[in-house]
Amino acid sequence: MINQLVRYASVLPLLRGEQGPVLEVGSGSDGISAYLEHRTFGLEIRFPGPPGPLLTPIRGTAVDLPFADRSVDVVLIMDTLEHIPKDLRRRCIEEAMRVARSRVIVGGPMGAPSAEADGRLAAYYRRRNLELPDWLAEHLNEKPPELQEVTEPLRAAGWTVRARGNENLPLHLAIMRLETRRFFFRAFGRVRRHTPAAAAAVARALSFGPYYSYLVEATRSQTSSTRPTIEPQS
Repeated sequence: MINQLVRYASVLPLLRGEQGPVLEVGSGSDGISAYLEHRTFGLEIRFPGPPGPLLTPIRGTAVDLPFADRSVDVVLIMDTLEHIPKDLRRRCIEEAMRVARSRVIVGGPMGAPSAEADGRLAAYYRRRNLELPDWLAEHLNEKPPELQEVTEPLRAAGWTVRARGNENLPLHLAIMRLETRRFFFRAFGRVRRHTPAAAAAVARALSFGPYYSYLVEATRSQTSSTRPTIEPQS
């Protein structure tokens, strides 16, 4: 799906050349492995379908990761926090810090404009008499986090944090509307399969404000520390 590629396009340069293990929390059946061409761990409570060829599936939850402390190089959380109840989101970020050896990357819709955009998309579905997809219903129910909700726990633990806009808001709405039309879905699928690098470059070029989603990259400093939220595994 093109909206998935737009979200991942800005993450791919951050992971190119990454040799250590990458864990994606809330990966779905493929996640970033479909674009990265690099084997990754993917975590889900229940996988929606058979895992892709480069995804190692792990069953678990974002607030209780079945990994030992600092056991993977990068923990990636993309478009997941808005599906988690507000009172559990900090625990999710703390778990990512516990498991990550060097970096935590969090992306997804953040802030009131994102919530308003989700409401407009839901209204579009209703006008066309389309059933709301589960992911959109969860967005409406849980609401996207504020950017500070994501950055504050990371900075408080001593990590170096960079945040930037990732997905243009009007473009996001246009793409999501187009993806309800079968011909567009099929046409883009062919483009992505045959020219993935070009499609990703175009997606990055179209990432400008106003933003629907943001990308937060946090790097562990030598002095940073986190309190484990579960006991290290043996």
